[in-house]
Amino acid sequence: AEGLLENPALAEGGELTDLQRLGLASEYLALCRQMPSNLPYPPYKPHLLKILYRYLECDDELHERFSRTKGTDLDSIEAFVALLAARLQEGNLPAGTPWYRRWREGKRLVQQVANPRKR
Repeated sequence: AEGLLENPALAEGGELTDLQRLGLASEYLALCRQMPSNLPYPPYKPHLLKILYRYLECDDELHERFSRTKGTDLDSIEAFVALLAARLQEGNLPAGTPWYRRWREGKRLVQQVANPRKR
């Protein structure tokens, strides 16, 4: 389910572009405004984390900014998504490992450390 949350195009065997991914984040936030959660800790940020993870893991400053946004403050979350879109337009938005694949990458590194090749 997390893989589809991060990349709904997987259901059709595809991959979202960066522009489509940020559009998806904006569309999700618009839906959050239309149908607000009455939970004390709404799922806005946790869902967006999965969509935007590949950008946050590459940039400590972006990760810190996202961490500081309040989970119930849709205005600040929308401003953060707008910042990512501006960086994408500038060509300054590197992308790393997707949310769904993050554990595979970590597992591979642990295996390399635990079983170094003998030369």
